[in-house]
Amino acid sequence: MQVWDRHAIRAEVARRGSTLTAISVAAGLNPAACSSTFSKCYLAADRAIAEFLGIPLFELWPDRYDRDGQRLTRRRLKPSKPARAPSRRNRVAA
Repeated sequence: MQVWDRHAIRAEVARRGSTLTAISVAAGLNPAACSSTFSKCYLAADRAIAEFLGIPLFELWPDRYDRDGQRLTRRRLKPSKPARAPSRRNRVAA
């Protein structure tokens, strides 16, 4: 399976004769939406790029989406933090 980083995605879009701006506009999004998806997760832009390329979301962004195209939650992305002890101020007097 090919690794899709932002450079590979941009190159493939260009190879197919389009731009991220054109994909955004065709999908009815802000012209910068598809470009900004490389710095933050934006489902509509991610989906527009995936549909244009004909590649499932989970192959383009395996850290964002599962095989069903559902967004991975932060809890599933990062291990949970251990519970913090109550601060001195919030402790109950014995």
